[in-house]
Amino acid sequence: MASPSMVAAGIGFFVVLSITCGLILVAHSDLLLLGVGGLCILAALGYSGGPAPLASMGLGEIAVLIFLAG
Repeated sequence: MASPSMVAAGIGFFVVLSITCGLILVAHSDLLLLGVGGLCILAALGYSGGPAPLASMGLGEIAVLIFLAG
């Protein structure tokens, strides 16, 4: 099982990777993607982390519906 510090490092790595890829996309398209990407990162962190994760409050399915089907 992964330790909390390993999980935090993995999350940090993929957030930085996502931001890097997003900035490349923004450079080749529209600045609107910057806001959409920021919302998606916040949604991902809020889904399973923080003081009140959406996944454990029964709101996870609603969050997935909004961000994947919207």
